[in-house]
Amino acid sequence: MRVSYAVFGLLLFITYSLQGRCRGPFRRWRRNILGKHNEFRTMALMGNISDQPAASDMPMLDWNTKLSRAARRWSKKCEMTNDLTIADGENLAYAMEKNADVVTGWFMGHKDFKFGPIAEKSDKLVLQYTQIVWANTTKLGCYLRRCKKFTVGDKIIDNACFTVCRYSPK
Repeated sequence: MRVSYAVFGLLLFITYSLQGRCRGPFRRWRRNILGKHNEFRTMALMGNISDQPAASDMPMLDWNTKLSRAARRWSKKCEMTNDLTIADGENLAYAMEKNADVVTGWFMGHKDFKFGPIAEKSDKLVLQYTQIVWANTTKLGCYLRRCKKFTVGDKIIDNACFTVCRYSPK
């Protein structure tokens, strides 16, 4: 009986070790990423983003399982390319550690954003920022995947943590 507990414990340890740096408690990660989005949306509502007017309406985002599943499916590609077939908004990021604050990275696009109509050829970081604070958006679903081989253009990165977030409505 003791041997079976030891074997079970060893298998459990190996399983969690092999999942790599990107894995962890999904509920906590989900709560953190949703909370970070809503923190920045609150800043927009209160007028606490430099050089941006206060938003007249900024609902807090709710987690959406359908969007999260779609993000999960897209993340299987393990490549830094947007899904051009979807009607939802999308932000992508990769890092070497799961605890990287990708939402703050996207939010930093506010520094280059000029309030008003968004140019079609806007900087990618500006578009990531606007997706976070887009007032019409009410739903968020994200997924974090460890990619053994991750493609960024013509580069291959080993063991990247790939975050895909989907937003609805866009």
